[in-house]
Amino acid sequence: MPLCPQITITPVTVTSTNMTVTSVIAGNVPATYEQLSAADAAAQQALADAAAAQADAATAIADAAAAIAAASSAYDEAVAANTAASTAQATANGKNKVTYSTSTPGTTANTAGDIWYQYGTTGANAGRIIAQYMGAGGTSWTQTTVSGLVVANLDAGSITAGTLSVGIGITGPTNSFSVNAVTGVMTATGVVVTGNITATTGTFTGTVIATTGSFTGTVTATTGSFTGSIFSTNGTIGGWNINSTSLSKTSGTKTMTLDSSNAILTISDSSSGILAGGGINITSGGTTGSYGAGGFSFGGQVAISLSGSDLFIQGGATSQIRLSPGAGLGSTTYWVQVEGHLNSAAYTLSTGTYSSSSTASSTGTYASATGALIARRDNQIPIFAHKYNATGTTEMIRLNYNGADAGGITTTSGGVPAFRNASDYRLKSNIQDFVGATEIIKNTRLRSFVFNADPDKTEIGFIAHELAEVLPDLVMGQKDAVDEEGNPAYQSITPTSLIPYLTGALKDVILRVEALEGGN
Repeated sequence: MPLCPQITITPVTVTSTNMTVTSVIAGNVPATYEQLSAADAAAQQALADAAAAQADAATAIADAAAAIAAASSAYDEAVAANTAASTAQATANGKNKVTYSTSTPGTTANTAGDIWYQYGTTGANAGRIIAQYMGAGGTSWTQTTVSGLVVANLDAGSITAGTLSVGIGITGPTNSFSVNAVTGVMTATGVVVTGNITATTGTFTGTVIATTGSFTGTVTATTGSFTGSIFSTNGTIGGWNINSTSLSKTSGTKTMTLDSSNAILTISDSSSGILAGGGINITSGGTTGSYGAGGFSFGGQVAISLSGSDLFIQGGATSQIRLSPGAGLGSTTYWVQVEGHLNSAAYTLSTGTYSSSSTASSTGTYASATGALIARRDNQIPIFAHKYNATGTTEMIRLNYNGADAGGITTTSGGVPAFRNASDYRLKSNIQDFVGATEIIKNTRLRSFVFNADPDKTEIGFIAHELAEVLPDLVMGQKDAVDEEGNPAYQSITPTSLIPYLTGALKDVILRVEALEGGN
């Protein structure tokens, strides 16, 4: 018997038209170690698959049992619900119905004793019962009224009575109210009147709240709240003295008087102020240039505090809003100081005259040492420099550096702008002839490129860090620099500063050409 399984191979016979070939291979070949390992692994995998299938079958059996139990419980609950519904239906049969509707019952079928309430939908009757009907059986209804009943709370849109000849008394919830049926005298500790009050005389010792009132006699009240109009020729309300021409009140050393004959409001104490919850409208009676006429005069500081609101100062169609300093203010005193944003919207922001001095900073619009002037306009020209009545070549923008003239931008009458550099000999020292411009120009690299923001346009120029290798003073910034937030801090160059080098190189070429021509 062989030491390992044998593989029996059947001889193969191939037959063709002309010949028959029989190939005989040895009948028994021993299996290799690799074949045995593969067969063993396949057997182990088959055992594992069989165990997994057995576990899945057990889980499925458990799930099926749980589903059967849940279905049985649901069936029991459904039977109980059906029994409860049948009991509720049997109990409800034969009971009277109560209906709430916006319409009358009309000929709606009913059982004697059914009740129909109609409620309003608009105005004062919205949501209130306006009619009640009692079913008489079949399609008949009878309108009924509430009478001879004790009602704990009544909210009625209106109560209509032919004659009310009984006394009325209310002691709750907190105030008392009564009307004497014989004398008609009304006594109340608190009354709210939404209509007119007309009295020739009266005494109110409680709180009076009225939307409007007309008193032709004397009214005395310890306290009062009037939300409408009060007409009085003389009197005192809460310490305010009223007469036909003025309204005044004095509290300690402070007095405020409103004189209707001259429309003047006077506040005698400088520490007092005016608190206006709405608007203050001041109409000036003075002529143009007469500041303060018909307006306010303040002897101290004026402070306007806003909380969640805006302050509007608006001139008329032909009027102006002027801020003028008083006498004695120096050139460094702020006339108007804005500690935030100043937005001129779509209008003009004018800052007065301009100084002819190149170092002046006391006139015009300028930024402080920690501020900046920024112009932004969506898809429009953000800055306009307009010099009116100019002739010939004129300067449009001047630049100062540490208080000294550092150049500017000029333009001609034909509209040719140019940069102007400060070049006075008195600003310079150690003046010498410069040589070597040609070599410098030779070392620069002129490139063609496109900007990422405009990839369809080819430009000719320099790469900043390459130019810095030859002329570092013409480059601002460092290669691959970023700001404190990690954003790129791009380099820039001053191409106009190349002009002296180009001039020197061109001069060298001219001299060489002249020397060559002279040699011929």
